Amino acid sequence: MAIVQDVQYSVLCIHTMVLMGTKHRYHLASWVNLTEQWPYRMSWIILYAELNEDSLEEMTGLKSIYDRVKSAIPTQKEVEPLLEMDR
Repeated sequence: MAIVQDVQYSVLCIHTMVLMGTKHRYHLASWVNLTEQWPYRMSWIILYAELNEDSLEEMTGLKSIYDRVKSAIPTQKEVEPLLEMDR
């Protein structure tokens, strides 16, 4: 049930961003592009943000979070086959 609620919330957020104007459409397009190009790395960023949401400032950028987690992300495809998903 939680997954369904998460998906519904995501759809609501996307719909809201689209209605709010060009700036939010740009952010949405950027998010879609990043998740399409880097699905494995983005999953690490999302996991870190979820586990540390109490200690993150509200406007913490993706680059800042990525800088925090990149040392934990496996870099060898032999160690982590899912890394091949990223382009």
